[in-house]
Formats: sequence, structure tokens, C-alpha cells
Amino acid sequence: MIKPVGDLCNLRCAYCYYRNVSPASSAEKLLSLERLDRMFSGWLPKGPGQITISFQGGEPTLAGLQWFEGLFKALDRYRRTDQQITLALQTNGLQIDRDWAKLLSTHGVLVGLSIDGPEPLHDHYRRNAQGKGSFKKVLRAAKLLLHEGVQVNAIVLLNDRNVTDPLGLYGFFKRQGFQWMQFIPCLEWTGQGTPKPFSITPKAYGTFLVDLFEAWYPQDVGRIFVRHFESLLLKLAGLGGSLCYFEPHCHPGLTVEHEGSVYGCDHFVTEKWLLGSIDDPQWVHWDSHPRYVQFAKQKAQLPDSCASCSYVGICGGGCQKHRDPQTGRNIFCPAYKRFFGVSLPRMQTLVGQLQTGL
Repeated sequence: MIKPVGDLCNLRCAYCYYRNVSPASSAEKLLSLERLDRMFSGWLPKGPGQITISFQGGEPTLAGLQWFEGLFKALDRYRRTDQQITLALQTNGLQIDRDWAKLLSTHGVLVGLSIDGPEPLHDHYRRNAQGKGSFKKVLRAAKLLLHEGVQVNAIVLLNDRNVTDPLGLYGFFKRQGFQWMQFIPCLEWTGQGTPKPFSITPKAYGTFLVDLFEAWYPQDVGRIFVRHFESLLLKLAGLGGSLCYFEPHCHPGLTVEHEGSVYGCDHFVTEKWLLGSIDDPQWVHWDSHPRYVQFAKQKAQLPDSCASCSYVGICGGGCQKHRDPQTGRNIFCPAYKRFFGVSLPRMQTLVGQLQTGL
């Protein structure tokens, strides 16, 4: 994951966590193309055959079209002919125009578009510095991207407002032409170790997941792709999940900040988990750095109550960020238990049908 402009953003979303954790050591909020070129030159020729590079922020498109054009040229200079590189961009959509849409389409970039639902729900938290909502610009971006054939994933942050309307959200995204959807639970902690007001409750999250599953299964199987459901299918098929927080250990991925610092996860950008800098030629091996190994393994340090749970092999204890600071237990444990109880029998049947068809 590359954060080309750090926490620089043209929105001031009320629930944003990143503005409080992004490194502030550099006044220049842009990862230079020269530094990026050095990074790729030392990594890609010796890298694995399959690589995913994602761009997040802040708002990564604030780096500009020219920066991304330079990025694509650098990739072409150093990638091996046998390498399969998947590119992904998460954006709030405000910068997206036809030029952006064409560029992203030309290079096959997968786009995660942050959109929280219809206008009243989206604009409640996702506003600019002047307090104006962003919905109309985001919807325009969605239409431009879809028109150019870009694969667009609706990135929905479930908060205390939109989590109450799973069927309305799902219907809205289907009507807008989204085939890929990801619903991320919003949970930020206060200094006292309690959830902030915009966070969702385990009860609301459980109801949301169950109602969403009932709306999706079986009529939209193979037509609409919801990441939670995809990941569960992959795990049941023995192929490994696509959601890092349902795995027994944190995935070996690296986050590169705008000033070159490297971390294991963008939710834990702190001095404690700093691995080093991309200016060090050894940075590509930092998934084996002692700090990263410690971070990845501590995910498997679960409370005693998980040992007797029949779902622990599926949920992996959930995301470390979602663990109660007091108990160490994942706050969404009741939600996942309810969801798995409803979905697992039918998903196991679906996996059997798919495998038989193969």
C-alpha cells in the first residue's frame, strides 16, 4: 500500500482516523517520483510473480495525473514480463473527471470509491472543509468510471447512521450499477477505551450482515460481489480468504507513507510499529522484520473464550483494531457469531455446488 500524499485530503470526514496517525515529519506531502523510481528499481526485478499495489490516503488523486502517469511508466520500466501486477486505488471521487477515468481504465486500475449510501446518509459525515456534502460529485465520479469500463468497488463505511438500513443501501448500490461492494465497520476508540459516537454497535452490525446476506442469497450469487461473502466462500473452499482480519495472522503486506516510512498496517502507523524507510535497500524484506513478525503473530493471541468457539477458524479473532482495549476480545464477536450461524450452512452448500460444477 502506497500513501502518495499522506493524510492530505479535500474532505473532512467526521469519522476519519487517519488524520490522527499519519506521519507529520515531512512538510512536503508528496512521495516524489524519483524516490518511487528507486523503490521500484530495487524491488520489482527481484519481486514475486504476483504483486498487488494499492494507493490510498488521505486522497491519493491529489498527487495529480502527472504523478500517476510517471508511476505507470516506472512500473513498465522495471516489471518483469512474467509478473502479474494488480493496481488498486481508493478514492473519495472528488478529483475524478474523464481524463482520470480514461487513465485508470487504460491501466486496468481497480477503483474503490468511498460512498456511504444515498445523499442524506453519505453527506452526514463526508463533508468538505466548508461543511458541504460530497455526494453529487462522488456519484458523478461513479458514472464516469463505470462508463469507461473501470471495475468500481463501492467502499461503504458502516456508521451509526447508515448501518440501520441494509436493504436500502444494497438496493441503492445495485441501482447505481455497482457489482462490487465492501461494507467496513466503523469503530474508533476514545482515550478512555470506549467507542466513539459514530461507531456501530455489535448488535447493529450483526443485524446488518444477516439482512444483507438474506438480500443477496441466492438471487444475486454470481452477479453481485460482496467482499464479506466472497471471503467466506474462499475460506470454505480452502483457498484462503480475501479479508485480512479473518485470517489467523495479519497478511504480509507493507504500507509506504509519503515520506518513505514503512509500516505493516495503515491502521497502526505509530513509532512502535515503524519498520524503516524505502531508502534502505532492504525495505522489501521487512515482512520478516522482528517488529512485523511480532505484530502479525499477536493477532493469534486470543482471549480464552475464543478457544471453545466453533467459528474461530473462520473469523481468526477479527481485526486487531476491533479488540476491546480492556478485555482483548473482538467487540464484533456477537455480530460474527450471528452472521456465521445464518450464512454458513447455505454457503457450504454453495461451495459444494460450485466445486461439483468444476
